[in-house]
Amino acid sequence: MGYPDRIQALQLLRGVKRNFLQQMEPLLGQSGLSMPQICLLLGVDSGEIEHINGVCRALGMGPGNASTLCKRLEQDGLLRRERSKEDERVVCLSLTELGRATVRQFVQALEYRWEQAARTYPELERRILDGLQAADELLRRSQELPQPCTQTQSNPSEEKEPHHDI
Repeated sequence: MGYPDRIQALQLLRGVKRNFLQQMEPLLGQSGLSMPQICLLLGVDSGEIEHINGVCRALGMGPGNASTLCKRLEQDGLLRRERSKEDERVVCLSLTELGRATVRQFVQALEYRWEQAARTYPELERRILDGLQAADELLRRSQELPQPCTQTQSNPSEEKEPHHDI
């Protein structure tokens, strides 16, 4: 029996993630960074991540892990952490020159790999981007919908936390 399209979409996303990470391994190896580290640097560079709380939201991690990740990048000379002058509880993040150069180098290497694939399979590039944008929009919109009751267990001691790793 085949799965409904929505379940197949989840399986495809898992496969895309796995294949993407495999493609990223050589680039990460060259940079000496982990995926969370490069995602943090890219987020700071793009302005999506401005402080520790932004790291938590963008990378889905707790404040302790986010702080440790930032501290390591600061020790490596890639990131600067400074307390906000308006609110000292807020730690602002910015890239150092080395951090900016690392991001540029990583983006160039990633663009080169993507360009090779796009040149080899030009018909797929636009379809992929359109499909990913549509999937992202559908998922964002679905967060606004009421959640159905899916609890089937009657014994609260048997309840487990949901697992969200795709």
